Amino acid sequence: MELAYRLAVEESPLVENIRKNSIVLITPVSEADGRDRAVDVYNYRKANPAKTAPTQIYWGKYVAHDNNRDGLGMALALTRTMMSAFLEYHPTVLHDLHESQPFLYVSTGMGPYNAWLDPLVIDEWQKMAYVDVEEMTKRGVPGVWTHGYYDGWAPNYMFYVANGHNSIGRFYETFGGFGADTGERTVPPSATSRTCTAPTRHCHG
Repeated sequence: MELAYRLAVEESPLVENIRKNSIVLITPVSEADGRDRAVDVYNYRKANPAKTAPTQIYWGKYVAHDNNRDGLGMALALTRTMMSAFLEYHPTVLHDLHESQPFLYVSTGMGPYNAWLDPLVIDEWQKMAYVDVEEMTKRGVPGVWTHGYYDGWAPNYMFYVANGHNSIGRFYETFGGFGADTGERTVPPSATSRTCTAPTRHCHG
């Protein structure tokens, strides 16, 4: 919502440049059924604090998994709709927002990268990530990171709608939550540190 608001009213040179030179399409919720179920579970938890909330077994009416994994099979109407929209507008960049990782992860994936992707796509992942990390760090946003985290080879993610058609598919991961309430999160050392072991200098974390 804030992005849509800023694009509409902000007068900074950055946003002015975007308005003058880009067409931005925003899908507020790509999985409407799953969001409704998440809202139901949240409302139940608020109304029944002493009870165990039901699990969100089904994300959608016909599937019991995260629909973001349907990029290869194209078995769901949601995925086919996203593909149809992509083929209609041919965006240069398709950006997918997720919620699971600590702080803000800017996607680059980790190798081996898919050999059927144009190398320029992978290069653009890196360049865009570096810009994002730099700009967010300049603005004092803590914990912005990139590299690793997800498989840079598997073409099953939603943003492969773009990657498989000579465009750039990328995403962010932010902290997921149990609802709309503000809360404190404790991040374990394994998620905030990096260790290297000799002699291979293999790094973990």
